[in-house]
Amino acid sequence: MDGKIHCDICFRPGSRKLPFLCATDARNQLYEPRLRHAEVLLQNDALSQEIAALTTEDPAASSVDAQDTSTSSSPSSPPAEPTDRTPQQLALDIQYNLSERDASLARTAEIIRKADTLRLSVTHARASIKARKADLEARQRALEKARNGLAARQQKVLDDHAKASKMCTYRWNHAHALTVQARAFLCYQAAELYGLQR
Repeated sequence: MDGKIHCDICFRPGSRKLPFLCATDARNQLYEPRLRHAEVLLQNDALSQEIAALTTEDPAASSVDAQDTSTSSSPSSPPAEPTDRTPQQLALDIQYNLSERDASLARTAEIIRKADTLRLSVTHARASIKARKADLEARQRALEKARNGLAARQQKVLDDHAKASKMCTYRWNHAHALTVQARAFLCYQAAELYGLQR
């Protein structure tokens, strides 16, 4: 035996890259952990059965057994309180438990109500934020649209003013030329009337 594990089926030694050379090797390696797992499950089942048997026993007998074991284990410890209670004490205990349950239910209802209120306020806040965001986006689009057409409108206004200025200058020049011609004609006619010669 050289110390290496050989497969009983393929008779090849294992390696780090391929520790299991066939399915039988892998199954053989898994037998021991599976047996341990089965033992643990059986122990767990036995313990759960013991716990179920202890919990379904008579509480008076179990308390007596517990008292016996406690007195036998520690005789110097004080005796346990008696478990037999009067109906009034039981009624008080039941009433106390019911009041505790009602208080816890009231606290739970209050917590649920506050959670619903917070959820509703968060929903309203989200809706408000969404509406404001949509409004801001609409304003941003309108502003971008106004900025995009502003230069063209300004240029058009400047062109219109320049055109109107040119037309006004042309009209003034034309009116001035007509006035000069009319005055020259009138002066010439007046000179002819008075017989003036150059």
